[in-house]
Amino acid sequence: MKTILTFKKYVSRMLVIVLLFASKEGFSQPEYSFTGGTLTSGTALTVGATYRYNNVRPGIDAVLQITAITPGIGLTELDGSSGYPATIQPTITANAWTNGYVEMTVTFKTGGTNTNMNQPELAVTAFDVDGVINHDGNGHDLHEFDQFNLGGGYANYNTVASELMISGPASNWWTGTNVSGVDYPGRDTSAQQVMFSVINVNVTTAIIRVGINNQTSRSASRLRAVYFKKFVYNNALLAFNTVPKIVREKQVEIESSFKVYPTNMQNSATIAVQAEENGMAMFELVDYSGRVMHKQMISVSKGINNVPFNKLSGVSSGSYVAVLKMNGMVYNQKVIKQL
Repeated sequence: MKTILTFKKYVSRMLVIVLLFASKEGFSQPEYSFTGGTLTSGTALTVGATYRYNNVRPGIDAVLQITAITPGIGLTELDGSSGYPATIQPTITANAWTNGYVEMTVTFKTGGTNTNMNQPELAVTAFDVDGVINHDGNGHDLHEFDQFNLGGGYANYNTVASELMISGPASNWWTGTNVSGVDYPGRDTSAQQVMFSVINVNVTTAIIRVGINNQTSRSASRLRAVYFKKFVYNNALLAFNTVPKIVREKQVEIESSFKVYPTNMQNSATIAVQAEENGMAMFELVDYSGRVMHKQMISVSKGINNVPFNKLSGVSSGSYVAVLKMNGMVYNQKVIKQL
């Protein structure tokens, strides 16, 4: 009997591992595959050029149009050979002392037709948004940036180790601007510190800008890439402005484990924490661009804890996310800072 129970436990655990692995493998696959685009109108690599990508997903086509190229910026290829075949991989150039971008508008169509097709959820990811310190040898730097307009949504990225400044949504535009000036050669998703994703629901059209701020005396040619898929980021606040609470690593969530009250705060509030054991928890107050406005460790005892929080005088009024990280779980709650 003991042998049978042990075998059952083994099979059960192996089944869980297999399911988790299958889930991760499925998640890692491209959600949309942009390969084999065909020029259907206009002049290649210029404003107005239109390309059709058939079967980006089963039964779904995509039409990509180059809608803007700012002065001093050039587009030398739309789909470079290095990197990932399923991505859009433009190579863009920038004259000296130039800040600009190439804008592409992607519209999803019912397969084989020109009928627009709504996507229940769409994720667009920029990677290798890097830069070069002292690009011209005279102390001048180059920084890349990307902008996505999915009609709103939220941004997701590594909030701790990011080398990007994330801002938005300003008029539905999310912007990720490189600030470190560290160059990561090629097109590679291993450097999450220079990646960010924008996700929204009910999307038919996505507007993408890949840009260079080249404040140097030399021209530049840069490899860019955009992936139509989600990525899992370390230290991310995934969907923090659309999902009321996040829990990782545990399946069961106790609704009363974390609460900040009042939710409309002025200069003070209370952090209510229900802990399963004595320990430490990390509390953060994060704005909607992912910036941590306040961070503090709090000591918790087993049971219910009420911790006063009175460090709000320097926080501007607006909407924020209160985040608690405790025992392998991450909770969040929307809060409002009033004057």
